[in-house]
This record gives sequence, structure tokens and C-alpha cells, in this order.
Amino acid sequence: SPLNTDAACNGDVCWPEAWTYVGGCTGTNSPTATPTFDAANVEGCPEEYETGTDYGEGDKVSVTPEGEAFGKLYECKTWPASDYCKMEAYSPLNTDAACNGDVCWPQAWTYVGGCTGTNSPTATPTFDAANVEGC
Repeated sequence: SPLNTDAACNGDVCWPEAWTYVGGCTGTNSPTATPTFDAANVEGCPEEYETGTDYGEGDKVSVTPEGEAFGKLYECKTWPASDYCKMEAYSPLNTDAACNGDVCWPQAWTYVGGCTGTNSPTATPTFDAANVEGC
């Protein structure tokens, strides 16, 4: 949290690893509209998150809560936050408030949206000898 001033990251505050300061502000923001769910625009789910997997930057995982028809899609953030994606404390499944009273997963993962089913397989690559260039 940007409010945390503890020097817990090798003698520095930790929040700049997850937050970017963009400037000051005054007043308040007006409320935003409630997010809506459009089942027609839901993509297929990637593999389910699996504890112990060596996830890295850009990896996508899904979490489908028991009893729900749609999953939740997450993408591992860019480095250096991506180093947390492989740690169980930062799993999208972990609901413990272990990071200064909050869940840890948002430091490592970006919630992308809903998903259902599986990703469609891509076409098998083909080799065209007429389009081969030298090394």
C-alpha cells in the first residue's frame, strides 16, 4: 500500500514495486458504474492455477470457484512483480490477508476478467519451403 512507510524491502518502502505515483489530487472521484458481466464476450479459460508451478511474466491462469459456471482469468504481471507469481502466498487462490492486512495476489497477478470452458487449440504450423530465408 502506498500508505505503508515501513522500509521492509531491503531498507526501502515496498509500495513502488506495485504502484506508480502519477501525481497529486484534490477532492474526490465520482463513483463509477457497477461492472457488468457479458457472457457473450467471455474467452476460454487457460489452465487452472496450480500451486508449485514456475509461473512468469505474461502467464495466464484461471480459477473457477466451486459451484460457479464461469472462471476468473488472471495474468502474471511484468518483472519484478512476476517473481511473486510462483509463490503460494501470492496465488489468486490465497484469500489470507497476509500483505499488510490485504490479500497478496494483486501484487503479482492482474485480474483480466471472466472465462468459460477452455482455450481453443491453435492451428498446427505448416512448413512452406518457398518462404524459407537464410540464417
